[in-house]
Amino acid sequence: LTERIGLLPERYYRFVHPSAQVSGTARLGPGCALMHNVLVNKGVRLEAHVLIAQGCCIGHDTEVGSCTGFSSGVTVCGRTRIGENVYVGAGATTAPGIEIGAGALIGIGSVVLKSVEAGTTVFGNPARVIQKGSLKRWTP
Repeated sequence: LTERIGLLPERYYRFVHPSAQVSGTARLGPGCALMHNVLVNKGVRLEAHVLIAQGCCIGHDTEVGSCTGFSSGVTVCGRTRIGENVYVGAGATTAPGIEIGAGALIGIGSVVLKSVEAGTTVFGNPARVIQKGSLKRWTP
């Protein structure tokens, strides 16, 4: 959407709450928002328009694709790669070194121990596949 509008990345502000802790080696893309009590460790790279809600911890050397959202209390262990347009539900945790594909949905409280394919919904402890392929969206 932002590309179709034609606005330059410099037009988008980054919001970092004063209580958030961001490593000096982390890189935040345009339009990122980090709420209160967020911890972003060394070597983390957030692409454009990433939203991280309160109380999340993003582990070292993690890469997060654009337009991804983290609900409150998420823990992402180090060296994790997360694609674009991913949603991670409240209280979810990922194991270190896994990949989460573009458009995936991680359910509330899930413990993700294995990589997740693009467009897949996982839920539970340990996380299990609920739906594969593109997500079905509700349309009025």
